Amino acid sequence: MQVEGLADVIHSETEVQRKQAYRQMTGELSALYNNWRDIMIRSCAHVEAYIDFSEEENIEDDVISTVMTSIAELISQLESYLTDGRRGERLRDGVHVAVLGRPNVGKSSLMNYLTKRPVAIVSDVEGTTRDLIESTLDINGYPVVVVDTAGLRETGDKVEKEGVARAISRSELCDLLIIMVDISEDNSSDSILTLIGQQVHQLLDQHFQAERDLKDKSLLIVVNKVDKLDSPALQSLTCRTRGAEAISDSQNISASSAKGRTTSPSSVQDVDSTESGILKVDVLGSPVPVVFTSLTHSIGLHHFLAELTRLLAALCADPTSECLSVTQARHRTHLDNCLDFLREAIESLDTNVVVAAENLRLASGEIGRITGRISTEDILDVIFKEFCIGK
Repeated sequence: MQVEGLADVIHSETEVQRKQAYRQMTGELSALYNNWRDIMIRSCAHVEAYIDFSEEENIEDDVISTVMTSIAELISQLESYLTDGRRGERLRDGVHVAVLGRPNVGKSSLMNYLTKRPVAIVSDVEGTTRDLIESTLDINGYPVVVVDTAGLRETGDKVEKEGVARAISRSELCDLLIIMVDISEDNSSDSILTLIGQQVHQLLDQHFQAERDLKDKSLLIVVNKVDKLDSPALQSLTCRTRGAEAISDSQNISASSAKGRTTSPSSVQDVDSTESGILKVDVLGSPVPVVFTSLTHSIGLHHFLAELTRLLAALCADPTSECLSVTQARHRTHLDNCLDFLREAIESLDTNVVVAAENLRLASGEIGRITGRISTEDILDVIFKEFCIGK
C-alpha cells in the first residue's frame, strides 16, 4: 500500500490529493488494515484450535463466544468505514461535474471561466455546443473533471439530438450537476424563486428520470444573466429572501436590486462586491443552493466558486481527518468481500465452526490482498503462541 501511496503522490495534481496520498505512503492505511487482519487471524486461530484441540488440550469453552464478539465488533467497524460515499476514491480520481441547461444560458461561458481559456465556442446561436467538452481542473485544491454539454431541448436536428443524448448519459455518471438557468426574459411569475423552481423542474422532468438518474447526486443551481433582470424582479427576490435561512444578510441581497437600475459593468461590479449569502430552492424534496451570476460582467463568480468549493469538499474525503477513507476501488472491492466473509463466519459460528474458520481465513486473505501480506503460517503462529499445545 505504501508503494501505491508513493505512486499517488507522484501523480497527484492538487494539494488535497497530495495530502491524502502522502498519508497512505507513510503507512497509516496499512496500519489500520493490518490491525483488522490481525483480529481476523487471531479469531481464526482460536476457532481452529477449538476444532482441532478442544478435547485434548486446555481450550476454554467460551472461546467461540469471544470470537463472535470480536467479529461482530469488526463487522460494525467495517460497515461504518465503507459508508463513506466513496469520498476517498473521488478525491484520488477527481470529482466529475456536468454543466447542464437549455441552450444559451451561459454553459460554455462558465466552462471557459473555470478553465481560464476558450475551450468552448461561445455564440448567441442556439445549439452551438453539440458534443461533450471535458477538462481536468484544480479548483481550490480539489481535482475536478468538468464537462460542458449540449443545450437540453427537444430538437429535430439529428446531430443536436445526439448531443443532447450524450449530455444526459454523461451527466448520469457525474457526482455534481451544475444546472444553469436564465430567467431574464421570463415574465410568467412575479417571483424569481418561483421562476427558478419552475425552470429547474421542467428541465429535470423533461430529460431525466429524476428519482433514478439524480439519486445521490449533488446539485448547484446557477442563475445567469442577472444583469438583465429589471428592478421589480429583483425587488421580488429581496422580499422572498429576507426570511430565508440561506441568506446571511438580507441587506446585501437588497443591494443587488441596484443591478436592475443600471447597465454599467463597473457599477454592477461594485454592487456584487457587497453581496453575500446563499439562497436555497427545493428540488426533489431537498434544498439546493442557488447562486446568481452574470458571466458577461463577472458578477457573482466569487460566490459561485465559494459554493462550488464547499460542495466539492463535501464530496471528497478530508485528508486531515483522523481516519483515512478508502482511496482506491480495488481496496473497496476487497473490503466488501472481506465483510461478506465475516458475515458468513459469524452466522456459521453456532452451527458449523469449520465453515466459520474457513470464512475467517478468506476474510483475512482479502485484507492481505490490499496490504500485500498473505501467509498461511500466521494462523499457526497464533495457535502455538496463545495456546499450550504440544507442550
